[in-house]
Amino acid sequence: MLIREACDALREAAECLLRAVDGIPAKADEVAQTYYIRQQARSIAAVAADVHLLITNSRLQNVVGLCRVAFESRIGIYAAMRVPDFAAQKLLAQAQGNVRELEEVAQDAANQEVFQQALAHHRRFLQQVRQDYAGVTERTWKIREAAEAAGLQDDYNEHYSMLSKAAHNTPTGLAAKTDPHIVASSVLVLLHDTLQALAALMFFRERDDTRAQPITEAWKEMSPLLDSLLSRYGQMCSRMNELFTTFAADQL
Repeated sequence: MLIREACDALREAAECLLRAVDGIPAKADEVAQTYYIRQQARSIAAVAADVHLLITNSRLQNVVGLCRVAFESRIGIYAAMRVPDFAAQKLLAQAQGNVRELEEVAQDAANQEVFQQALAHHRRFLQQVRQDYAGVTERTWKIREAAEAAGLQDDYNEHYSMLSKAAHNTPTGLAAKTDPHIVASSVLVLLHDTLQALAALMFFRERDDTRAQPITEAWKEMSPLLDSLLSRYGQMCSRMNELFTTFAADQL
């Protein structure tokens, strides 16, 4: 079945992406861009591994929603390479979000002391992030805005609506969680996102006007693996289009 085949390729792609992430040299004075890209690439690899595990165990309910998480992370990687302050703005927003979430939890938590300590820690961290990125205008990016800044507006228009169908527990959303066409399409989108994240680490651009060069030291090892996986991805997309044309859901 196509989903199983894509699942096997997804496992290999996740392993390659993790090796590439581990090959990014750690630096004491690491800039926000590198930190954020590493974070998002690792998130995509984790999602790919989780989806592989779910499909292997025939648990499809959360697959499409997880694929959307990885799709948003790839948009973040591309935007971080094109917008100078994007990574810092996203890290600031993450820190602010953690503080707001803990403030809400601490109000109603039974064990106030534990949550108050955690809240104090995150407030200190937020203050430190603001000091580290002094001069960066704080901004909350909507996913559509990030996709446009990343040059991925066409990808957003083509895939995001489908990936969002299973995000809500409405009758339509519940049906979308296990619809074979939506699951198969979502898994192939996730495979594509995983491979594109890997390619971004191998052909990294600090800005649009800079020369592409690897950010990972594992790029030589990854190059033939990426080519092979991209070829398999293309073949699976062709097969999926044929199956969709014939409505052969039992072959997905």
